[in-house]
Amino acid sequence: MIKQNRVLIIEEDEAIIRLYKRMVENNTKEQIHIKVLNDVESIDNFIEDFDITEKEKYSLVLSEIEIKGTDITKKLEKIKLLLRNTHLYVLSNNITIERLKSCLKFGADDWIEKPVTNEEFDKIMYNSLFKGYYYEKRIEDLKNEIINLDVNNKIEYYKIKNQILNLLWEFPSNPIGHFLLADLYNRTDKKELAKKHYNAANVLENDD
Repeated sequence: MIKQNRVLIIEEDEAIIRLYKRMVENNTKEQIHIKVLNDVESIDNFIEDFDITEKEKYSLVLSEIEIKGTDITKKLEKIKLLLRNTHLYVLSNNITIERLKSCLKFGADDWIEKPVTNEEFDKIMYNSLFKGYYYEKRIEDLKNEIINLDVNNKIEYYKIKNQILNLLWEFPSNPIGHFLLADLYNRTDKKELAKKHYNAANVLENDD
């Protein structure tokens, strides 16, 4: 069920770190390696010393947006570039609209306000560590989110788009990701992009 086996936690509060560890471990019987970065120096070291061969082993990043009073939005963007296929959630009360827009643009899945509820954490797990198992539900949820999208809500647009792009990374030969992107672009009046992805989906669907 779980293709990868590492979770990265970026948080300075020891009580919250223990909580996240317990919630991850309680959600799966599989062995999960959890790495913690609790200050700016450890974040910088992680980025500088990152072993590219390790990138596919990370399933999930759980991160604050401020560490020791420092805005780490730019550092999270660098981490997302290193872990391009990994789900990243910002768990923080220190978010602003500008920070949120930046995070969603570079590929963060979502921002969740602390304290994180059990239901919210379950959703994080199902979208990341258990993503293959819940494949059909993810597709159905995305279809509904596209249908119900307020086209003027840029934040929701980026959230849906990032979820679809994650799906494309996971299943590149499956046409469904392109069909969903085409539907999203069509919904937001990006006709040329919609046509491009409809064509890509049809090619994959008809490929023997």
